[in-house]
Amino acid sequence: MIICNCNRLTEQELLDAIAAGVPDSMRAIEHCGGIPRCCGCLSRIDKMMKDAPKEEPSEELYHEVR
Repeated sequence: MIICNCNRLTEQELLDAIAAGVPDSMRAIEHCGGIPRCCGCLSRIDKMMKDAPKEEPSEELYHEVR
């Protein structure tokens, strides 16, 4: 499904950007190669970010940090 009409960005492209750790909706569009234009999709992307599952750091990562 297209979420950003201006850049023809799909839900999956934006979910991939969110999973990559982008900090906000504008950066999600840029991560996908788009340029924020009308910004009509930002609230939808913000909701996608809020609803995205939060990943816990892996046990391996925890040991690397120590």
